Amino acid sequence: QHARAGDRVVVAGDFNLDVDFHSSEAAPAVSAHARSLVRQMRERLGLDEATSAVRGSEGGSPLSSCRPTFAYSGAPSEGGPPERRLTTFGVGETRGHKCDDAVFFRGWDALEVAEDSLVLAEADRPHPLITHIS
Repeated sequence: QHARAGDRVVVAGDFNLDVDFHSSEAAPAVSAHARSLVRQMRERLGLDEATSAVRGSEGGSPLSSCRPTFAYSGAPSEGGPPERRLTTFGVGETRGHKCDDAVFFRGWDALEVAEDSLVLAEADRPHPLITHIS
């Protein structure tokens, strides 16, 4: 659905940002694709990226405040087991911490943002290796 110019808008999803982290606590290495996407969303649609709007952007770099949204390693700060199925494409190795997801918005005051690891309870898993909502 298309929003009219000036309408309030929130768009959230997997944008394949390919933002890398050397560890769950490391600073992001923002891909050229991610920088271009953030710029295009701003210039063409007037949409701001939520983590930058709430946390600020270090040196004006978009997504410099984002955190990993998948490829969980099982670190205590992540609140769950290592992610082994969807992230690894079945090869059994994690791809490292990544952020592919983003929230863009306009017409709202962004107050808070959080990247939560959405761990599935063991009883709710469709397969034992599917540990997180993707």
